[in-house]
Amino acid sequence: MLVTFKTQQFSENHNLNHMKSIQRFLPFLLFTIVVLNGCFGPHSGSMSDFKRPIKHNFERKSIIISGYDKVWSNLVSWFSESNTSLKLLEKESGYIKTEFAQIRGDSADCDCGVVPYGYERNGNGIMGEITINVQQIDNQHTSVTITITYICDIIDSFEPWVGNKMKTVDFNGESTGGLERRIIQAISK
Repeated sequence: MLVTFKTQQFSENHNLNHMKSIQRFLPFLLFTIVVLNGCFGPHSGSMSDFKRPIKHNFERKSIIISGYDKVWSNLVSWFSESNTSLKLLEKESGYIKTEFAQIRGDSADCDCGVVPYGYERNGNGIMGEITINVQQIDNQHTSVTITITYICDIIDSFEPWVGNKMKTVDFNGESTGGLERRIIQAISK
């Protein structure tokens, strides 16, 4: 009976030591699983989580208290100073359109919606085109309508490259009216 007791005591000590080893190892194991899942697992965000930009309400048409020629000259100067390439410049019809390119402004001028986790806005700036329609009302009043079409460009933060090309998603952004207001202020002088 004495031998049995020692065997049983040894067995209980062995089980107790084994349980302590598992208890020490378990947090490390769980931590490793969580880290590896974060590194190699799928994105926790996907483009289905993307929230589209909202349509912002602001006046696209302004009446400038100045003659047509002065407003036109100020617009041409503004585009020249901002190094914006023009696609079309027709003074007689009052129509100005820029090339599709990087637009002078900041990210507050364009609403790109809420980009899901794992994606980010591309750092190439704001892309788009500006269309302006200028109409003479009378000798002292000119109507100016500004329409800006923005393209938002986001990249997959976890897998930004496919071969030698950047993996991007492009979609239409919404103007917040900021750049339009600055153009109107600049040409109203």
